[in-house]
Amino acid sequence: NLGLQGGGGFSPRKFRSMLLGVEKKRKQEE
Repeated sequence: NLGLQGGGGFSPRKFRSMLLGVEKKRKQEE
């Protein structure tokens, strides 16, 4: 599961900010 639980080099914080950025882009496109 991409190491989301263990955080193996991939911080949940970075993942969360990525999701937020994607949502912002979607809202702007509409």
